[in-house]
Amino acid sequence: MTIKDYAIDCLAYTALKALGPLFRLLPPEECLKVGALLGDVFYVLDRGHRAKVYDNIRTALGDRLRPEEIRKECRGFYRSYGQNLAELFLIPLIDEEYLRRYITVEGMENLRAAFAAGKGVLLTGVHEGNWELSNIICAVLGLPFNLFVREQRYPLLGKLLNGYRRQKGCRIIERGQELRRLLEVLRMNEAVGISADQGGRGGIRVDFFGREASMSAGAVKIAMKYGAAVIPVFYERLRGPYTRIRLLGPLEVKRSGDDEKDTRENLQGLTRVFEKLITSAPREYLWMYKVWKYGRQRRVLILSDGKAGHLRQSQGMALLVREVMLGKGYFPEVLEEEVKVGARQRFFLSLAALLGGKDFACGRLWGLPGMRFLYDRLGRKKYDVIISAGSSLGALNLLLGRDNRCASITVMRPSWVSLGAFRLAVIPAHDRPAQARNVVVTCCALNPVGAEYLARAAEGLLPLAVKPLRKFNLGFLVGGNTRGFKLEEMAVAEAIAGLKKAALSLDAGVMVSSSRRTPPAIENLLRREFSSYERKALLVLANEFNPPDTVGGILALCDAVVITPESISMVSEAAASGKRLLVMDSPLLPAKHKRFLEGLSSRGLIRVFAPGEIGRALSSPADGASAEAGRDDREEILKRLDALL
Repeated sequence: MTIKDYAIDCLAYTALKALGPLFRLLPPEECLKVGALLGDVFYVLDRGHRAKVYDNIRTALGDRLRPEEIRKECRGFYRSYGQNLAELFLIPLIDEEYLRRYITVEGMENLRAAFAAGKGVLLTGVHEGNWELSNIICAVLGLPFNLFVREQRYPLLGKLLNGYRRQKGCRIIERGQELRRLLEVLRMNEAVGISADQGGRGGIRVDFFGREASMSAGAVKIAMKYGAAVIPVFYERLRGPYTRIRLLGPLEVKRSGDDEKDTRENLQGLTRVFEKLITSAPREYLWMYKVWKYGRQRRVLILSDGKAGHLRQSQGMALLVREVMLGKGYFPEVLEEEVKVGARQRFFLSLAALLGGKDFACGRLWGLPGMRFLYDRLGRKKYDVIISAGSSLGALNLLLGRDNRCASITVMRPSWVSLGAFRLAVIPAHDRPAQARNVVVTCCALNPVGAEYLARAAEGLLPLAVKPLRKFNLGFLVGGNTRGFKLEEMAVAEAIAGLKKAALSLDAGVMVSSSRRTPPAIENLLRREFSSYERKALLVLANEFNPPDTVGGILALCDAVVITPESISMVSEAAASGKRLLVMDSPLLPAKHKRFLEGLSSRGLIRVFAPGEIGRALSSPADGASAEAGRDDREEILKRLDALL
């Protein structure tokens, strides 16, 4: 036991012993009003758990409840929880008169029919309502009731509660005697109280509100082997001490002969029953617990601003996240959502991200001007990792991350919001990021290029190439104009002349691709120079026809590649391929791009040449300086992700 748990145990035990007599002086209605007020205080002060409760309710019911409705249920949960605590003080007062006045039991005929079968009854519930009170009620009703108790986290408090239970006639089945004692009471046709949720590491994973959760299979296993009836029980507070206990019809237990399959299907069926009950009264369930902690499903969201380079960097990060998750035994699902936000929307998103703390969000995206459509698209699902690149989506990433209590990752420097607000920031060195614990500085922009990607891209592009391919092939990747840079037609023409000269001397084929940013004049130049070129292996004009993964396919199929210098993402992908890479120089490049190219050149990942020198550089023997880019970066990022996830 930790010091914290010991302190909580002592405090709770002392409070229950010392304050119990005072609370029992109050009428039950007034005692429960105090409990509701206590819940309101917890709701205001307990920001961390409040965000967890909100997140869990949204995960379960976000597809049908609006944020204000989820907040209402969250507030209702705290009020109910406070009343449950106050009600513990009243346990010694509970008798038949108390039951007649305050407790309504529905479905007693189901319980009688279960006892009539003569094989014992498993009163099966989940952690909702005041389950302590429901245990006492069963005993006071005169039912032959036994409670299965697991090892207690708080032994002093557990001992006190067990004493209350025994005073009311509830018999305790404790750890170490469970199987023998369970069989005895079932043979005597008695009832056993047992929970079906919170299976922990040893539970069986089933679907619970659309996500995998670990549930306890004890009830269904006993029912399958010994024929005991499983009666789902649900406790619901109506008003103050007025409560309703619902006893449902027995679970229909399937037996096909495949015990493992039957156990899972029966447990799934029981879980579906409680899903419906919880949906009818969400505030009663114990949402403070990490309900889906032991589930293996993980959902990764990529926020895309529509820029191909930014998306490629996010995809590169998603591949690393996926690798780490698979290594931990999770089943990751990667989703991509393209989001366009205007200047006004960015202002409100950034303001909310700057002013709100880590537990601030809780559906606030819904209330921001012009953001309701974004909430409907993105805010109703549960994510475990959110990735974005570029300046426009950083604030949205943070708000969604806080709403989901998940890891927000940026792979470029975002504007308006601090890098320190992200769980992980992966920033290229040319952006000159500040040193911080959550920042990884890379030599290249992140990208998805690797052996598997290159093989897949080559397979997709090869059918479009002119057959047969030559033994040696040269690639030419042509970009276009960007902010602060204009690709000059004369420079491209010089590079083409050198490329053709080298192709002739090397007896090489040539693969050429433009991009969507390529100016029409340069596209026309490429069309004139290569449409009828005898050594053409491939010509892709992206504004006319743009097959997927064209860049990756050319990188995979070519032995050396010439690339225009303006796209940091495209140069990074080319460098990551490990191929011999020649980058055209230009005096018009912005300072940041020059720093980027100088950094890669100093590490031997690329060579930078003036357009007129391309032919000579290609024709000369390879200097062997090419290497896989980002190997060290990748290892560092994987190390950080392993700790983060």
